[in-house]
Amino acid sequence: IGNGPSLQANDLEALQAKGYSCFSANKIYKIFDQTSWRPDFYACTDHLVFNQNYRDIFKYISCPLFLHFGFKKKSKSSNFPGLTKGKEICYLKYFYHKGRIKFRPDCKIILSGGSVTFVLISLAWMMGFRNIYLIGCDHNYGAFAGQKTGNSIDPGAGINQDYFAKNYMKPGEL
Repeated sequence: IGNGPSLQANDLEALQAKGYSCFSANKIYKIFDQTSWRPDFYACTDHLVFNQNYRDIFKYISCPLFLHFGFKKKSKSSNFPGLTKGKEICYLKYFYHKGRIKFRPDCKIILSGGSVTFVLISLAWMMGFRNIYLIGCDHNYGAFAGQKTGNSIDPGAGINQDYFAKNYMKPGEL
């Protein structure tokens, strides 16, 4: 399940009704107020997304979490008192690869390809899922059209139009 503007709560309700297992990422919890659907597996591999939203991630996500291995030290620190208690967390060692990437069905190496969606597909395959469908994966992000400043994007420049929730990003977030 992507976080693009085409994602609708009724799509998630339909998936839930059919009993499909769902993988999602990043700020999917921003749609929870519109649906009883919840993901079965969750991943966050982007350092900025995690650092800016870890409290909400640990508050709203109750399924198994797959996080970048670089988050392990921080999530065990005093910055997370009680937030990770009772959470099933797997810290992934994966590799970001620029250029053409090839899916590895043996999953000995998970390449990110610059998208957590690729990581989710790899995890689904590794778990034995062979029919994989994507929804909410629009692949059209205006943020990269020149509104980026350092490690943040100005949401006033229309970035929130690239996601399913109008409040997806707060000022200064990426």
